[in-house]
Amino acid sequence: MPTDHWAYNEVVKASEIGFISGMDDGTFGLGQTVTGGQFVSMMCRMFGWELVDAKSGSFADNQDVNQWYFKSVETAAQHGALDGSAQNFRPNDNITREEMAVMLVKGLGYDNLVETAAAAASPFTDVTSNKGYINLAYDFGIVSGKGGVGKSVVTALLAAAMQKAGQKTAVLDADITGPSIPKAFGLHGKANATEIGLLPLQTASGIEIISTNLLLNNETDPVVWRGPIIAGTVKQFWSDVIWTDIDYMFIDMPPGTGDVPLTVFQSLPVDGIIIVTSPQELVSMIVGKAVKMASMMQIPILGLIENYSYFKCPDNGKKYQVFGPSHLQAAAADYGLEILARLPIDPALAAACDSGNIEHYQTDTLNDVIKLLKNME
Repeated sequence: MPTDHWAYNEVVKASEIGFISGMDDGTFGLGQTVTGGQFVSMMCRMFGWELVDAKSGSFADNQDVNQWYFKSVETAAQHGALDGSAQNFRPNDNITREEMAVMLVKGLGYDNLVETAAAAASPFTDVTSNKGYINLAYDFGIVSGKGGVGKSVVTALLAAAMQKAGQKTAVLDADITGPSIPKAFGLHGKANATEIGLLPLQTASGIEIISTNLLLNNETDPVVWRGPIIAGTVKQFWSDVIWTDIDYMFIDMPPGTGDVPLTVFQSLPVDGIIIVTSPQELVSMIVGKAVKMASMMQIPILGLIENYSYFKCPDNGKKYQVFGPSHLQAAAADYGLEILARLPIDPALAAACDSGNIEHYQTDTLNDVIKLLKNME
């Protein structure tokens, strides 16, 4: 494959992580079409599905157990990615992009969102059928959103403030591959498992925490998991952890609108979300994606918090907008959202996070947010 091809980097990455295996002669097969059998084989690797050892096929044209695609087709069928009511699968026929989108959404288990997604505007002008499936494949499969706006810091600050307000508080760290909550609270031990479930660790003030970093032998070890495993872990953090009588649980989400946010919105009783943004012009795009997803999932948006809003000089007391003028007011007006707080750039906060003492950081910038949350009781 030519190194200057537009898809070269994506193909190399997909090959490195095992999503694609190429042709028998060592080539990628550039310009060739994809058959149904090839696509379900790729899906099995992508989702980490263990191939089933079926005695017979689910389709009339998938009965030969010696065919290379037999186990992949049966595995995809078992996971609901294929139309079980169809007589034939046609594993040797080329498939369309539309068929790929449908199989991907079904394989992820998002069928129940198709009707809602179909009511949303399509990003494509040529979609006339399976609109819900294609919208989901676009919105939840490709968009990465914006990271680095300080969601974990805001989550930790809100949890610490709510605990100080006398409420029993917990944090579920759903940023599975980039967990930072334990470090902010100075937690470095491992969560203990019992016969009835997993015990969360407690911070100095009694906040209950669960995070993948509390399960690793070494907290610097990378978490290299595929999407379905990550989503399953988030579900287990809710269902298999022995939480006490919690008044408020804060869920620290990874960036974007992918598997984890969707799993949280589908599987956990979320009362509302707070969108954390930064002052740059990207704010409108960030807020727009979050608003659209929350609307599709029928989750209330409580408001916006702008992080890195300004720097207050300790010498003269003046506020400097390091990242330029804020665009938050316009974004809030566009989507009818309330601005809950604007957090400054504070070296003391960074030091508190690095030292694991975020509970001892003093700030009143989130007081209105805490009042809002307490009024939701």
